[in-house]
Amino acid sequence: MQNARTTETRQRRKTDVPSGGVPRTRLLLWISFVGFGWLALMGLVVLFPWISTDRMHHWGLIAFSAAVAFGTFAPVESTLRVNGLTVRGMFGAIVLTHIIVYMPVPTQSMLTLAEIPIYIIVGTALFYTIASLGMPVLYAMGKRVFRRRSRRHDVRRAWRQSTELGALIFGCVVLLGLRAFTPMLVGLWVLMVVFAEYIFLSYIEPPIER
Repeated sequence: MQNARTTETRQRRKTDVPSGGVPRTRLLLWISFVGFGWLALMGLVVLFPWISTDRMHHWGLIAFSAAVAFGTFAPVESTLRVNGLTVRGMFGAIVLTHIIVYMPVPTQSMLTLAEIPIYIIVGTALFYTIASLGMPVLYAMGKRVFRRRSRRHDVRRAWRQSTELGALIFGCVVLLGLRAFTPMLVGLWVLMVVFAEYIFLSYIEPPIER
């Protein structure tokens, strides 16, 4: 009788805990927290009457952006053991929110000397933000797409692919700044990034299989 109860308890635990080792309840609570956090941050950025000369507004925006990013990326970094993900995500969130609130929209192309820093800052902020947000998403997608266990649980693959996704967005910002954001050039840039990832997947084996 006790053996039957023990077996039933183990089966329930296996059902409640996904393959990543995180309980399903905690995972759902974290997703809810992250969703409401980013929703509140975006609402604050859009609706709050920000004043550029008020230092408290700057520090408040930094603190709120850093808190939301920390709550988003710190659990992922701790679970998957991805060093640097939290710092990269916090930096991207802080810079991106300040760009949306305070930075004026560039009116000239990137070839103008005064507009170059604006495009570089925007591209860098999007690079870090997209690359950080894409890392856990691409890791979860890889667990469903790849068949080999070593490839599915390869954290370096997800880190590399998220970095490539950030580079893709950065390149699109550069094309937009050069007034060359056309379907042909964007398509070529996407094909280059996809082909680079295909080469990485073909010639770089996961650490487990080495």
